[in-house]
Amino acid sequence: MMTRLWMAVSYLGLLFSSVVSASPSEKDSDMIEKLLEQLGWEGQIGQMAQIDVNVLLSPDGSQLQQDLLDHYIGELGVGSVLNNVGKGEKIWKISDFRAASVQIQQTAKKSSIGLELGAQLVSGIRNVWRGSSCCRRNGKRSCRWNSIARNELITGTFSRGSLCQALGRWLVTAIMITLTSLCPINSYPMSRDGHDRAPSWIPLRHLYQYFVPPWKQVVGKVDTVMESYTEIDGVPNVANRYTLNRLLRQQLGFKGMLVTDYHEIFNLFGWHHTAKNRTDAIKQTMEEGSVDMSMIATDAEDFINGMEALDESQFHSRIEASARRVLELKQKLNMFEEAFFMESQSDDHGPTDEDLAEALRVTTESIILAQNNDAVLPLDPSAPLKVLVTGPTSRSRVFQSGGWTYEWQGIDSDEEDKWFTYGSTVYDAMKSGNWEVTYKCGVDIMGQDCEDDKDTESQQDSDKGVVDKLEGWVGLGDDDSSGLGIERAMIQAKTMDVIIVCIGEENYAEKPGDIRSLKLPTGQYDLVAGLRQAAPDAKIVAIYFGGRPRLLGEVSKYADAVLLGFLAGPLAGDALWNIVSGASNPSGKLPITYPKYEDGGGIPYLHAISDKCTADTGGPLPHWEYIPCEVEWRFGHGHSYSTFEYGRISANTQRLFFNRQAAEAPVLSISVTVSNKGSMAGSDAVMIFSFDEFRATTPEYKRLRGFKKIWLEPGDSTNVTLTVSLDDLRFVGPHDSSHYILQDGMTFQIGVGAHTDCRTDSNDVHCTDPITVDTGSEYVGACEAACSIWTKSGCDTHAGMTADSCWDMCTSIQNADGVSLNNDGWGWNYVACIESIVFEDSFEVGSCWKLSSLCRDVLATPSIDEFGNGRKPSFVDRFSINSVALVLALLSGVASSALIAYLMRSRKNRANGEEFGDVQFSQVNVDHEMVLT
Repeated sequence: MMTRLWMAVSYLGLLFSSVVSASPSEKDSDMIEKLLEQLGWEGQIGQMAQIDVNVLLSPDGSQLQQDLLDHYIGELGVGSVLNNVGKGEKIWKISDFRAASVQIQQTAKKSSIGLELGAQLVSGIRNVWRGSSCCRRNGKRSCRWNSIARNELITGTFSRGSLCQALGRWLVTAIMITLTSLCPINSYPMSRDGHDRAPSWIPLRHLYQYFVPPWKQVVGKVDTVMESYTEIDGVPNVANRYTLNRLLRQQLGFKGMLVTDYHEIFNLFGWHHTAKNRTDAIKQTMEEGSVDMSMIATDAEDFINGMEALDESQFHSRIEASARRVLELKQKLNMFEEAFFMESQSDDHGPTDEDLAEALRVTTESIILAQNNDAVLPLDPSAPLKVLVTGPTSRSRVFQSGGWTYEWQGIDSDEEDKWFTYGSTVYDAMKSGNWEVTYKCGVDIMGQDCEDDKDTESQQDSDKGVVDKLEGWVGLGDDDSSGLGIERAMIQAKTMDVIIVCIGEENYAEKPGDIRSLKLPTGQYDLVAGLRQAAPDAKIVAIYFGGRPRLLGEVSKYADAVLLGFLAGPLAGDALWNIVSGASNPSGKLPITYPKYEDGGGIPYLHAISDKCTADTGGPLPHWEYIPCEVEWRFGHGHSYSTFEYGRISANTQRLFFNRQAAEAPVLSISVTVSNKGSMAGSDAVMIFSFDEFRATTPEYKRLRGFKKIWLEPGDSTNVTLTVSLDDLRFVGPHDSSHYILQDGMTFQIGVGAHTDCRTDSNDVHCTDPITVDTGSEYVGACEAACSIWTKSGCDTHAGMTADSCWDMCTSIQNADGVSLNNDGWGWNYVACIESIVFEDSFEVGSCWKLSSLCRDVLATPSIDEFGNGRKPSFVDRFSINSVALVLALLSGVASSALIAYLMRSRKNRANGEEFGDVQFSQVNVDHEMVLT
């Protein structure tokens, strides 16, 4: 369960080809409709199929097999191909992929209408020749590697940034976000027990409070979304009506193409067990969700046959809508006109020097100096230091890179030279200066005994002086030729000035990476403890590599400095040399809270203020005092070789006023002066956090509200200003689980710096004075939501209502007799009802009658709350509610009555039973009854 501690780390699945933001023209739309007609039922189904490229390869995986291309693309009409080549021993070069792309496109052109090529990427791919990890844009190569936390501010900023991730020039130039068990990124790492593919248990309020906001910022900027292979609150995401229809399509307004995760439709039968067979799984997906393309992997025939077995009369519109979105994406990608062609194979050499320099810069900035006792770092690269490099990740570019590097689970650590053509291990990089560097393995990645590389031992033996060699020959000095790896490392450590010990975890991706404990293998802890025991005066620098924060235990106690590399990639060795030697000033900040224990206390940083731990203070019970939970390092933590000092923080106002009629929400401006008091130039990430004093729902301990990275020369200062909109302070209230409200009188402080705590010291100069939200006493969140729907839908004008009259009607309920305290106006149930109508794709102004007919008629009962309490409307009230409509109705009634009277007194009237139009009357007297015939 404790592996959820790394849930704050989120990743982006990258997929598909370039995306153009412009919407299709009318001409393009006409072409799409013609293509849909041309494709027909079976062709449209084919467009919804995506297969694994490995299905199309020859048995040895060396090339595409044309007869398989003709079958899947030509006969079945498959619309997309994805994935890395994971078959056979051949390592494909860029030219191989380009040739394959040409062959696939030529097959598609002669038998279909264009085919998408996708690569599923997280931290690295096999599709790029031996580590070439950049792509060309506007004639230049570009590399960007980013680490983000589960925070809407960071995620949103990431989505707006420039990103060109290691995709090969021919493949991809834009982002695709992964919809993870609702959302890219969000509830996927919120599984109940922290295991991959395990169910996510997320209260709806938390879903909207913490996971939806990042998606609000990015969904409108992308054209493709992928749902994840998990389930949320018991409903698999691939067939989840709420997440895929209500939330993604309706509330977030996503109009693009939605693709499944790998094999996920059939997983409804084989994994989630919500379908009785594969055919039922297909039907369930089409009925419940809004998936447009199935990543069916290797079972194309089963998917296509199952789709074709659906009742065309029932599913025609559903299939056509998905096929339309697939074709619209292809149109945006210019896939109907473009042509692939073979170019020079010069790119097969890998990244250029310019690429590597840029990648090294970014890698260096991503590494975090978490601990630096007594300023032990940086070390003088020119000093004649004796340095021992040891540990399971000290000589491995593989463990620096992790899973999803070339292969799904990463590559064999014994074969990294076969794959990597650039980069350095920590051991190799540390030999760049004037140090005498020695290597001992210590333990392997699983904490077991290891054997030192004989080539390394021979090289180290040749580097020994004459005296050392003579001592060895006669049996003097330390004999490290036998014994356990830890013992050999301890013996070597005795004479060292500096010990660099690299620890971490094995490669993994997805389900195979599940662990039952966050602890590292015991042998790794024993190695660090043994090194300190053997060399009590040596400087120990610990470096951690891994895809999640494993517990360091006493490593931080024994080490003088700790560097967190996480999965910095093959250039991590060079980047660490730059940091350790002082060539670069570390500036990385933790995008997560680093745990100290396995109980999850204090994780993530924006945990509820009521989430506390206990301490033994000598009271009557062993755990008597309630305290904030201890963590290893806080979110945003990270040392620098510079000394950055913050001045007194200031705010432009102590009161934020809500004005529903304003075009934009008021903005809180926070300013602070930052000075570099050190002797080294460097950059600092200036962060501001909010600390709510109280709120209608339990507030977070703190929450990141803004950040800015600055660069300062020694002795320089700069004023940093960050802003917080009133809308940023909204939260999901206590009476509803999916809407964001404000609270009148809510008070908070803003603190600057990752380690500033305005709760423990509200008078800190780095904390503002209390700031208050002022909405006015008439503010009602449900009224704001309801009137917003009426206005945005255009139904307010149709009903003769204005924004002001809507607001007045709804909020006036709280002043009516018989209404309970803390009421919600017309109520959140009413909001949910009218949302369900307005959010439908088919909704238009002509359907506004549904708001009053299918939901409560608030025009007739404006002053009554959702429980029937309040002032019953009089005739005058109803007249004032919609005077125009009422006058028209009255006039219509008068005109109808006049017409009837006129007809009954028309000139065709005959006194003694003569015809009156189509009605005949008999003579009326006291002896006869009137007869209608």
